Amino acid sequence: MPLNHSCLRLLALLLGGTYSLGLSALTLEAEQAEFHGQVSSSRSPLASGYRYTQGYKSDADYLEFTIQHPATERLQARLRYRTPHGKKGIDFTVNSESNRIMLPASNRFTSIDAGLVTLQKGRNIIRIGGGWHYYEIDALELVPAPPIRPLRAVPATLVSPRASRQTQALFARLQESYGHSTLSGQQEASELAHIETVTGRRPVIIGGDLVIYSPYWLTFGGQPDTQTRFGTTADYLAAAKSGHVISLAWHWHAPADNKARNWSPGASPFYSKATRFPLAEVLDQPDSPRYALLLRDIDAIAVELRRYQQAGVPILWRPLHEAEGGWFWWGAHGPETLKRLWRLLFQRLTELHGLDNLIWVYSFTTELDMTWYPGDAFVDIVGVDAYPKDRSATLNAEWQKLHRSFDGRKLIALTEVGGAPDTEAMHEQGVRWAYFLTWEGAEQGPRSVPRQRLSDAYRAPVTITLDEWRGSTPPNKAD
Repeated sequence: MPLNHSCLRLLALLLGGTYSLGLSALTLEAEQAEFHGQVSSSRSPLASGYRYTQGYKSDADYLEFTIQHPATERLQARLRYRTPHGKKGIDFTVNSESNRIMLPASNRFTSIDAGLVTLQKGRNIIRIGGGWHYYEIDALELVPAPPIRPLRAVPATLVSPRASRQTQALFARLQESYGHSTLSGQQEASELAHIETVTGRRPVIIGGDLVIYSPYWLTFGGQPDTQTRFGTTADYLAAAKSGHVISLAWHWHAPADNKARNWSPGASPFYSKATRFPLAEVLDQPDSPRYALLLRDIDAIAVELRRYQQAGVPILWRPLHEAEGGWFWWGAHGPETLKRLWRLLFQRLTELHGLDNLIWVYSFTTELDMTWYPGDAFVDIVGVDAYPKDRSATLNAEWQKLHRSFDGRKLIALTEVGGAPDTEAMHEQGVRWAYFLTWEGAEQGPRSVPRQRLSDAYRAPVTITLDEWRGSTPPNKAD
């Protein structure tokens, strides 16, 4: 449908208010929406309609557009906003689908992609509000979405200089399925029984964590062989032997200057608030005792990773995740410090220790601040850790930003997610993660979603499960 016809028809059927029509966008002025809670409008010569909305102080404060649309249509949304109090998250809901949009700090009105939306034929509700509160909304722009195009092929060469045959083979299989299907994954093997009971399937990827091998953890009583929460190297080697792909994170306990002696909820020494470790200063002093402790920790983790190498098991290696969030100590000192630490870790593991079984994965937060990216020479796969309020959200805004930056450069994955993603809806919108890794636990893992939603996620034709990955023929997923 041509842009001018589509916008004119949409404009004519909007309920209430008047809206401006440009050459390439339909602008829905926030002050013409229905206000809820404490939302109000104020004047500004800098706002698109000379007015904007404010008063977003709680989840009860939001604005709502009601739209009658002539036909089902995919649209690209852009939100015009101002954040005088720093970066914010905002909930953007279209009918039953809600996404959390991250608004970078801006003292003047600016626009950001809010992702793809689907307006159904007939009545549609768009709601904007909630989230982190204390922001200002000026307008919402809608334009017909561009056609979904095939993903560009990424380079076949891994960043590890001497990647093993098994590691290259795993990466080649990921490339082969990329854009056509999405591998299923689950953090922690303890969730597998529930998944299999509900869905009759098992995930391809099992995620583990090397936190129990951090020297600081061991110093104060940690006993990996008896630890059950995160699992041991032996556990994950056994899973790999049965055909699973292994993803490993490392909730690295800071090497020194910690306030907590051991693991405890909310106070673990991988959190910034639980340590005083001066990372930036330490990296500037390679002859210092604290720098030696950094190297000691990396070398200890190399011992565990070598056990996988000796068994011929490649690893989706995901260290230093969610750095730009600042809640972990490795991200508490800015992007340049994080990149220096990443490159030190890369050099020490691949060059000094000669590990050839690592596929390097960098996980962004939903802020997706590219200034934190370590660089193409040190990363094989990029991803995002996302916990949408609406567990059926397609996360298309996050996908689009990563796709614009990395299409043809790196595979893109959903490296952590809450609940069970709707892979079929994602693929219909062009959101084609290489794999997803659902986090564990009753609040954010597979047990946090209805059983039918979990079953749909694993039985979707675009989702690869373990039986398919191993080459056996599963029952018809559409049944």
